[in-house]
Amino acid sequence: MRIILMLITIFISVSANYITSEDNKNYYLESQHFKVIVGIEYKLDTNIQDKMTNILDIAEKSWDVEINQLGFNAPRNTQSSLIDIYIGNMNAYNYEYDYFQEIDASFAGWASSYSSNNTPFFVLSDTINDDILKTTISHEFFHTIQYSYFEISNIDYDKWIKNIWWFEATAVLLEDEVYDDLNGYVYFANQYFNNTDLAIETYNRSHEYSLVVFAKYIKERFGFDIIKKSLSMIETSGELGFFEILDNIFKDDYNTSMIGELTHFTLWLKDPSLYFEEGNLYNNVKKFDTDTNSELAKGAIKILNNSRILLDSGVYVTFDVESGWNFVGTPDNISSSKLNIQNEEYAWIYQNNTWEYFSKSKIGNILAGSAIWLYKNDYDVILFESNTIEAEATVNTGWNMVSPTQTDMDVIAEFKPNYQVMFSYENKNWKVYAPNFDTSVYDSLDNVKIAQGVWIKVPAFNLVLDIKAGDYSDFKIGVKFDKLSTGAYGEIVIHNDKLHITGTKSNGTSGSKTFIKGSDVYDSLVNFDGDKLYLNIDDVFAIQDMVPAATFQAKSKYDIFIYSDDVNFKNATTIDEQVKITNYGIFSLDYQFDVGSNIIKREVEIK
Repeated sequence: MRIILMLITIFISVSANYITSEDNKNYYLESQHFKVIVGIEYKLDTNIQDKMTNILDIAEKSWDVEINQLGFNAPRNTQSSLIDIYIGNMNAYNYEYDYFQEIDASFAGWASSYSSNNTPFFVLSDTINDDILKTTISHEFFHTIQYSYFEISNIDYDKWIKNIWWFEATAVLLEDEVYDDLNGYVYFANQYFNNTDLAIETYNRSHEYSLVVFAKYIKERFGFDIIKKSLSMIETSGELGFFEILDNIFKDDYNTSMIGELTHFTLWLKDPSLYFEEGNLYNNVKKFDTDTNSELAKGAIKILNNSRILLDSGVYVTFDVESGWNFVGTPDNISSSKLNIQNEEYAWIYQNNTWEYFSKSKIGNILAGSAIWLYKNDYDVILFESNTIEAEATVNTGWNMVSPTQTDMDVIAEFKPNYQVMFSYENKNWKVYAPNFDTSVYDSLDNVKIAQGVWIKVPAFNLVLDIKAGDYSDFKIGVKFDKLSTGAYGEIVIHNDKLHITGTKSNGTSGSKTFIKGSDVYDSLVNFDGDKLYLNIDDVFAIQDMVPAATFQAKSKYDIFIYSDDVNFKNATTIDEQVKITNYGIFSLDYQFDVGSNIIKREVEIK
């Protein structure tokens, strides 16, 4: 009777739900599905009893999440047996193997199964803190679940090592499913972001855990069914490993492939906070020099500096599109068929001031550097091989709908003085960069990615003077436009940091305006870039209200005079020096003007 009372006292002091027992070697604490084991000498140690109780609490939560909620198989023989959990190095005796269970100090835990009946068990370190205990138990318990999908004895050592990456990646994944607030997996995940070029089957006690990033991608994109199905196929896969098994599942069930998913995966790696549920916790992915000749092992990935994707099977470009309108681009010459256009889907391009459309039945070629308005009914991933690195698209006068071809575009760095505005459409939102205009109602456009479209406006009438001045704040230069058909003319004078504009109609009436340096108008019309002075004449026509802008922009011939005062024109070949007008998309050639004393004259024509 005294013994019974004593056992009841211990039972109540530990937990109202857990049962204690003992034999001549071990002390046990049992829950519904687990049994924690330590040496008999610890049975009166209340700290150890608390630790055993905590282990069972964590283990039962892991069972609830991984089996009851996520629907994975229960471990083998658990309908009739408990899962033994040994606390290593505490004299817990393993009767199956006739030794006291120990664990190396470098391990937090490991899982295995008894050879006699394949019932799983696992061993925990006696020194880990509570957070590590939670992640270790949820991790090792998932290993016991994995073993329920196949006979361990049927997986030889070589096949085990070849496939350990998926066993470990998914076990780390399940840590975060059970204890989402701990985020212990992020330590391993961030290692992958710096080592994407390692073979996917690398086993070095690090890389296989870091592939939790790929397991996260699979789970967040497709759910857990792929993981369950892959585990059930490994035993009968012969020489094939999880890489090939996943490829077959993708092809059979999801109309994709391992190559397709690896390239799509790179989109998530390049912008993790946009795609992954916890992507704000991840590092920036490492990018590699543009070397498409290097050979990669199976499953290795190199995201190149030019935004191409290098796999062992080739070089690729990939991007995803949402349902509705998307503003995308191509860095390669492609057929419109690469856009996967289906019924009631369309693609539009704008080249040489002309719109052209493509559909499922109307297929044509799209040049590298083209931007594309692409309408899709559903989310889709576009993938095509990249063969050559094409030159960047030419930006001409007027509106240009283009896309970068060689690397992502830094908008501020690439914005030319003669550009007026750049804008793009991303995630159903307009983004704009126009430093001389108020764009506060839009998001700022800072970067244009490979395969992203951008509109660029270049004013139709820009004058570029290649000059040399000792002090740009103290010189005078003037430009006069005589419209030959009517006699109307305009004058622009820059002197002492002032911009003076005069417009005179054919009947002689005129008006003028003056703007000082630092004003929005001055800064939008006058730009210095090194020794080049840019005058945005198109904007001058628009800003002055003495003569309608259309008067100057209409088809006509002009005499253009450029007057200089204490300004030396560069690149002299004779005493008569030279100046150049460029960026006239309406002209067939760049125009060169000879200096006669301090006056340059040339007849031009707006067509």
